[in-house]
Amino acid sequence: MDQTGFCTRNSAVGFKGAFGNVHFGRWDTPMKRALNVGTVGATETGLLGMSFVAFGGSGGADATNSADPINRGRWKRREAGLSYYESPNFNGFQVLGAFSSGNAAADYAAVDATQNAKPRVQSIAATYNNGPIGIGLGYERHKEFGLGTSLGSTTAGDDDAWGVSASYTFAGPKVKIGATYLAQSYETGPGRNLDKDTWTLGVEWNVAGPHNIEAQYAQAGDSKGNSLVGVGSNPASGANTGAQDYSIAYVYNFSKRTDIRLGYHKTDNDANAKYKLGNTASLLTAGDSQSAYAMYISHKF
Repeated sequence: MDQTGFCTRNSAVGFKGAFGNVHFGRWDTPMKRALNVGTVGATETGLLGMSFVAFGGSGGADATNSADPINRGRWKRREAGLSYYESPNFNGFQVLGAFSSGNAAADYAAVDATQNAKPRVQSIAATYNNGPIGIGLGYERHKEFGLGTSLGSTTAGDDDAWGVSASYTFAGPKVKIGATYLAQSYETGPGRNLDKDTWTLGVEWNVAGPHNIEAQYAQAGDSKGNSLVGVGSNPASGANTGAQDYSIAYVYNFSKRTDIRLGYHKTDNDANAKYKLGNTASLLTAGDSQSAYAMYISHKF
C-alpha cells in the first residue's frame, strides 16, 4: 500500500488540547525538528542546499513506498503516514514522538529480497527554545529498510541515528550561531554495518536593516565499520570516504515573507567519496568536487 498521499508538504489531521497535540499524516519527523534548531546559515535544498552531506538530504520521504529506499540515508525526513504526538510547551521545552505505518510488505518485496518486510520510521526528540537559546536532541530508527536486490541486499536492515543541535542569538550585533552533530549507523547485511558521523557549524549576521550574510560549514567523516556497500550518498566503509561542504550567501529581505539570495556553494569530496552538491546530478568519479553560484527569490505564502 502506497502512503504517499496527495500532499507533499506538512499536512495532517488530529486533536489538540491541554494534553498536547495528536495528529496523523505527513509531517517533519521529531529528529528533523531537533536538528533544525541548530541548522543555521544555509538553505536545505537547491543549489545552495547544505543538507545532503550532513543529513542525507531534507524533504519528503515515505518508508512504505517501494521507491523510497533511495532515501534510506535521509535523516531530515518529512515522512508520510505518521502517527504523531507533541507535548504542551513548558516554557520553551517540548517533547515530540512519531512512528510511521508499516503495511507495505507486498510493494516493498519488489525492491528488497526479504518477503513481508514492513519498513517503519520511529522518531523521538526533545527541543528547548527560550529567548536566545535553542537546543535539540533526537533519536530515530529506520526498521527493516533494505538496499534493494540491485545493490546486492538479501535482508532488510535496521538503521538508527542520534543527533544534537544548539543555537544562540546575540541580541546586540544581531548574530545567530548554530551547530549540529549526527551519529548514524546502518545495518547493511549479516554482521555488516556502516557508521558515519557528520557535523555542521553556521552563522547568520543581520548586517543592517534588510542586509544579511549567512554561512555554513559541514563535514562528513570517513565511513566506519565493515560494510561492503554504501548507503545513500555514504560510501562503503573505508578510508578517504568523507567530504567538506561550504556555503556563503548574501540575503536581502524585501519583507518578512520575501527575500533574494545570492550565494556560493562548494562540496569537496575525499578520494573515495561522491557526495553531490545540492540537487545537482550525482558525481560519476569519486574524489571530484562540485561548486556553484546561485541566485533566487523566495516568497512564503
